[in-house]
Amino acid sequence: MATGIKEKINLLENQINLKMEIRISYLKLREGLESDNKDIEKIMDFYYFCEDFFNIWRRYLDRLSPLINEFNRAGNTEDLKQIYAEILSEQYEKYLQSLQNLKAPAFLTETFEIFLDSVYEKQKYFKFYSNNFIDQEMKTRSDLEEKEYRFWLDLHEKNMQLGNLQDDSAERNRN
Repeated sequence: MATGIKEKINLLENQINLKMEIRISYLKLREGLESDNKDIEKIMDFYYFCEDFFNIWRRYLDRLSPLINEFNRAGNTEDLKQIYAEILSEQYEKYLQSLQNLKAPAFLTETFEIFLDSVYEKQKYFKFYSNNFIDQEMKTRSDLEEKEYRFWLDLHEKNMQLGNLQDDSAERNRN
């Protein structure tokens, strides 16, 4: 198995694990809510965002992954690649529209915008590919993957920070 594929599989596993960690943290939080805690709104905004985001992301994986695999399959004719590129462009556009309807918490807005930009660039790549106008100046795939990776790291970091807020809140409530 190629190193790039192993890295992508590891990233996917990490993303799925992060989803589970966020869900567990959210469930723990709901069990111990205290109405006078000022951090609860911030924490709840994050968890509601994550719940909606992961629902959209899962649909994206289910729809686009097989199409991308077919697009990249060795031996495809250029005509077949053109067809897959057109379909992928349309699906990425729908994915992007779904993501744009999400309201990211203020502390996650910057990296979420970067993530949206990477999805837009992928949609643009397939759109131009399907029209046979590939722009040589377009960002490379690795640059787009780096943007997405930064979003996933930030999502994990925010989950850890909010987990600490939650722990601090539980400690204060005990005292």
